[in-house]
Amino acid sequence: MDKDKARIIAPTTERWVLEVYRTIIETPQDIAWMLLAFFAAALLAYVVVRLSELKRATSPNPRAGLGPPST
Repeated sequence: MDKDKARIIAPTTERWVLEVYRTIIETPQDIAWMLLAFFAAALLAYVVVRLSELKRATSPNPRAGLGPPST
């Protein structure tokens, strides 16, 4: 490796402030992305359930296969 490419950054006060600032900014941003992913998955699950309910409601015999047979 070239000596000018391998640099070690000294842990100065400015560097620590920058790292703390980045952490404070990135944490809520990452939480927001996770919430977006969760609600997108929940919306997809809701749509799948609603479509299956609509398909069951439009079938010729919607109660077929549900529960014990009546006597």
